[in-house]
Amino acid sequence: ISNKEDIIWFYVMMLAINRHADESVAILEEYIAKNPTSAQAYQGLCHARLMLKGREIDTPIEYFNAPCFKCTELDPNLIYGRYYLAELHFIRGEYEKSRDYWQVMADLNPYAMFYEGLMRSSYYMGDTVAAQKYFEQVLAQYKLGYASPIIMARAYSTLDEVDSVVKYLNFAFKISDIELVALWNEPAFDRVRDEPKFQEIANRLPNAGPVAGSALVK
Repeated sequence: ISNKEDIIWFYVMMLAINRHADESVAILEEYIAKNPTSAQAYQGLCHARLMLKGREIDTPIEYFNAPCFKCTELDPNLIYGRYYLAELHFIRGEYEKSRDYWQVMADLNPYAMFYEGLMRSSYYMGDTVAAQKYFEQVLAQYKLGYASPIIMARAYSTLDEVDSVVKYLNFAFKISDIELVALWNEPAFDRVRDEPKFQEIANRLPNAGPVAGSALVK
């Protein structure tokens, strides 16, 4: 973490993940009021609001769109404004909109996590041919060392392959993958969240268990 804004972003992200999304939102809204051109703060607010109210379908979409669009407007290179909107539309069952956001990000940066999102939204849309194509892209990047085991676990979750999910999560623990901190909150793991094998491995995390204050838990 190299500067003040990076420290703030990391702190509020951890708050949002660990049962304090409301506090994270409050801190970021106050920070933005004093620093209205901070793209990274808007990016953090996208994440915090998603964690707080992402599964509350009655929450107006503008509540999420406003900080995400502002983040992208201020700094087009900050991808997570689009990322959080892709996850929001996925949570709401709007898989085509979700896939559109994943596609924009994949066109800008051909990262495995975007192909995983494309795979997941395509699969839920019933487009298994496209889903298989994107899965092969995720797998190819993993074999080249460009994708984390968490990304592979997400992909196998979509396919309901619980043993493969557990295999890659075990590897993620072995290498202390930082992405494990959000394991209980990831929409990608909805399909396997109730599986005893998934719960056993997720319970290894500090403060284990579904985050009661998080909207991303079913």
